Amino acid sequence: MSSSVLNAPRLAALRSAASPRALDPVLVPVVNAAALRGERFVCICRIVFCVLILARFLSLMTPSVAPYAVNLSALSAAVLCSWWILRRIQRQKADYFTLGLSIAVDAGVCFLSLLQTSLWPALGAAYGGLLGGPDLAAMLVIVYAAGLRVWPRLAVLGAALNLCSYAILMLVEHAHWGERLVYGRAEMLMFLLCLLAVMALGIATAQRSLDLLTAGARNSVQVDRARRTFAELVREHHDARSVLSAAALASDMMVRAIDDQRPVDSVRRHAQRLREDVTTAKSRLANLGDRAYDNLTALGELEVVDTQRILHTAVLALRCHFPDVELELRSAGAVPPTLLVGGAACLQRIVYNLVSNAREGDGRSGAAHVIVRVEAVDGVVRLVVEDDGPGFPAPALESGGAMPASTKPAGMGLGLLMTAELVRGSGGSVETSNLAGGGASVHLSLRSAE
Repeated sequence: MSSSVLNAPRLAALRSAASPRALDPVLVPVVNAAALRGERFVCICRIVFCVLILARFLSLMTPSVAPYAVNLSALSAAVLCSWWILRRIQRQKADYFTLGLSIAVDAGVCFLSLLQTSLWPALGAAYGGLLGGPDLAAMLVIVYAAGLRVWPRLAVLGAALNLCSYAILMLVEHAHWGERLVYGRAEMLMFLLCLLAVMALGIATAQRSLDLLTAGARNSVQVDRARRTFAELVREHHDARSVLSAAALASDMMVRAIDDQRPVDSVRRHAQRLREDVTTAKSRLANLGDRAYDNLTALGELEVVDTQRILHTAVLALRCHFPDVELELRSAGAVPPTLLVGGAACLQRIVYNLVSNAREGDGRSGAAHVIVRVEAVDGVVRLVVEDDGPGFPAPALESGGAMPASTKPAGMGLGLLMTAELVRGSGGSVETSNLAGGGASVHLSLRSAE
C-alpha cells in the first residue's frame, strides 16, 4: 500500500541522532544550538581554569614525579579537549555525544586533580584531607556547569559521575591517611548534602532552560508558519480578485451582446463564462475563509480534548449534514484525551474536512460509506478515516497533504492541506493512501494528553 508521511520541517543545523526522542524533532536542533552556546562558554572557562591550576601547581614545586605526571597529563588533556570541542562547534560538527564527552572530561580531570592532591599533597604530613581545604569546591562548580548544557540527561550524567568520584576520593583518603584526617563522618555527610543540592540545582537549571527554549522555539515555528500562510492567503486573495475581474468583464460583454442584439449563442456563451467565473470565485473565497479560520485556530494554545465524546458529537452532526453518506464510528476500547490546538473545534473541523472530502470525491463520484476509526497505540491516538470513493489523486499521495491537490473541476485541494496544517500544528502527523479495494484512507497520529 502506497503511503506518504507528512513530517515536520527538517532543520539541519546540527546532528541530533542521540538526542532524547521525547522532544519534537523540529525543536531538537534549536535546543542543541543553545546547549552548544553553553558548551562554548564552559570550554573557554575550562581552558582558563586549567591554565591557572597548572600555574598554581607548578609554583608549589612538588618534589615527586608522580604528581607531575598525573596533573600535567590531566590538565593538558582538558585544554586540548576544550580546544577540539571549540573547533567542532565552529565547524558545526558538535552534537549530543560531544556534550556528553565534555561532561565526562570535566568529571575525569576534577577527579584526577583531586586524587593527586590527596595522594601527594604539597603540605606533606600537615595535610588534613580534601575536606580540610578549598580544592573539593571545584567539584561543585563542574556539577552545576553540567546544567548549562540544557539537556537534563546530561546534567544527570554529570551528577552521577561526580558522585562516584566523591565516593572514591573519600575511600582513598581514609585508606591512605586514616586517623590523620581532620574531618569525620559529619563533614563528609555535610559536603555530600551540598553536592546533592548542587546536583539538583544543575538538573533543575537544565530542565528549566529546556522548557523555556522549547516554548520559545515552538512559538517561533508557529509565527513562521503563520507568516508563510499569510503570504499564501494574500496570493490566493489576489487570485480570487482576478477571477472576479474576469467575471465582471464577462458580464460587461454579455450586456453589450444584448444591447447590440447579437445572436443568442453569443449571449449564452458569455453567460456560461460568467457562471463559471462566479462559481470559481465563490469556491476560492469560501476556501480562503476556511483556511484563514483553520490557520488562526492552529496558532492557538494546546488544549485537552475528550476524543471519544467530541468524535461522537461530530459524527452525529455530520450524519444530519450529509444524509446521503453512511457514516460509521468505530472505537477500539477506551481512547485517552488528545492535545490539539484550538481544542474541540479543531477536532470537529478535522473530521468535517475529511468526511466532506470523501463525500465530494473527484467531483464526479464520491463516497457513499465512510468509516471513522479511533484507537490508542503506544501513547498515540490514531484516527483513521476510510471511504469507498474514487481515492486520492497521485499529487495528494505524493505530498501527503502538504500541497494543494484536487481532481474536482472547481476544487482548490485545500481540505486535506488544512487538515494536515491543524494536525501538524498540534504535533501530530498525517499519512494518506488508497485502499486496495478502492477508496481512500487517511491516518492521523495525534498526541495523547496522558
